[in-house]
Amino acid sequence: MDTTNKLVMEESVQPKQTHAAPSPLPKQGSFEYLLSEQLWRGSPHYCRIFGLDPARSYTLNEYESHIHPADRLLFHTLLDFALRTGERFDLDYRLMGPAEEVIHVRTLSEVVYDQEGTPRMIIGTQRDISAEKDKEAHLLLENERLQLQNRDLDIFFYSIGHDLKAPINSALGLLNIIKNSSGETQTTTD
Repeated sequence: MDTTNKLVMEESVQPKQTHAAPSPLPKQGSFEYLLSEQLWRGSPHYCRIFGLDPARSYTLNEYESHIHPADRLLFHTLLDFALRTGERFDLDYRLMGPAEEVIHVRTLSEVVYDQEGTPRMIIGTQRDISAEKDKEAHLLLENERLQLQNRDLDIFFYSIGHDLKAPINSALGLLNIIKNSSGETQTTTD
């Protein structure tokens, strides 16, 4: 049996992989905030974003300690608004991760009411959008760089245009002088 046939037979016996390896899940998780108990609980994926223990609940103050200081007022304002109006809570804000790194998150949540219409909890999802924010920042910097480059090119081409016009205008001026001189000569000789 030749080597080629042997390889073909071995390949046909081996199982073929028909599916690509699964892509990693995004850093996303769910949470609930129990209003009567003032406790925040999250899914394992949610807690992983913060570096928190998913086996325990956290007070609102403990949760807020992970929110970037510059975003805490906005977070409180939208949370209060959602509780007063029943509107969905949709916010992009920053968290401080376990290693004090800034993590950008998008939170989508809503207020859950009991039968009497009293708010009982807030439930929602949160997704780490840091990679998106990094790309966005990179695109903004690149756009700024290109705008500066375009401005420099405009200045350069204006300068070239001006430099090209000057000799042409001089030549046209000389041609007009010559033309006018020849016309005067012809008129005087006639």
